[in-house]
Amino acid sequence: MVTGIPAELATEAALKRHFELLRSDTSRLGAVESVEIVPRIAKLGAVVRRRERLLRSIEEHISLVLGNPCPAIGYDRDHLVSLLTTHNHHTSSPNTAGGVNTSDAYTEALQLLRLWSLPKFKSTRRGGERRLAQILDSLLPALRRFHHADGVVIEARRRWFSSYDGRAERSSSVGFVTFADAVSAHSAAQSFTCAQPFQLRTELAPEPRDVYWDNAALPLSSRMMRGAVALATYALMLVYWLTMAFLLSTLVSMDSLKGYFPHLPELADRNKWLRGLFQYTTPTFILSLMNASVPYILTWIAQASGIQSRSLIQKSVLQRHFGFLIANVLLIFTVSRTMLTDYEKWIENPALIPKLFATNLPKAAPFFMDYIILYGLGYYPLQLLQIGSIAPAMLRRMVCHTPRQFADALRPNS
Repeated sequence: MVTGIPAELATEAALKRHFELLRSDTSRLGAVESVEIVPRIAKLGAVVRRRERLLRSIEEHISLVLGNPCPAIGYDRDHLVSLLTTHNHHTSSPNTAGGVNTSDAYTEALQLLRLWSLPKFKSTRRGGERRLAQILDSLLPALRRFHHADGVVIEARRRWFSSYDGRAERSSSVGFVTFADAVSAHSAAQSFTCAQPFQLRTELAPEPRDVYWDNAALPLSSRMMRGAVALATYALMLVYWLTMAFLLSTLVSMDSLKGYFPHLPELADRNKWLRGLFQYTTPTFILSLMNASVPYILTWIAQASGIQSRSLIQKSVLQRHFGFLIANVLLIFTVSRTMLTDYEKWIENPALIPKLFATNLPKAAPFFMDYIILYGLGYYPLQLLQIGSIAPAMLRRMVCHTPRQFADALRPNS
């Protein structure tokens, strides 16, 4: 994987020639099999996503009319698909057609949809015909917009990839060089291939399925800026979460609760279960709820930081989450209780701080016992059951109409 490709080497032929010249200078590099430069396709990706949304909308309209599967006698899926996909690739306007007459195909397709529609749409008592007319009226503009977006995608692909010339507006500064053997790839990844700093930086490429393509074409300057912003965001998040945990550990202490509920200490002294609930179980549960959202926030920060592979994103999330738990759970709920319990003493005499820690730290043991029990008997078993993934999938299956929606509902989470 090569990053920081200069403008004069931003074509496959020029970059391959550069590595072939390095091959002639050193015997460690083998033959270069192929070179691919990642194109700038951000605008094309936006059009593709828009086309996907329109396709899903069209499929849902048709499934509502015909049902899934269609029970009509004489239903011909292939003929209907051929009529709905009959269009030209003229991209000047979504409502014009040139070369192929799509109006007749649309008219025949709408007639077949009325003929093969579900029995509930053929009843006049419950407004079935009016509902069918509304669905078909909204289907026709969606078809025209979809065909227009499809034509834009086809034209963009033809223009970008059939005559790819490495121009600055098309090519990025990231590419992939494939060597004939693994030794050459490792040698190139450990070598300086350009005298200019931050140009032609080489490293071993991740697997194709491991590449995070949203960040693959980002230049080095953008990734460095994103990394700095992500680090600052993580620091602010850590400070905010530590402050919240600090206030939580203070508010749930019995001395703090006594100011709001004067009779609570007396009730807690009479009932040990009530005392354990307020003093240990409640803060543990609230802290667990706060920490449950941390991996999702860290994943978003890692993706926005410009990391180019999914494995490195997961590694970053695991590292930061581990440090977050160490600082948020281990330190705050031990140090804060110790420092706030006898803060007047250690302010007057700092030499008593070690003794105060030695005296008060064992008092946090019930909290950590509740924390371990809650995670060991509640949180981690629920994670192993994958209820958070299975329950939404079952709910989505109840509202699915199209085969694509059923496939998405059954697809495992990435």
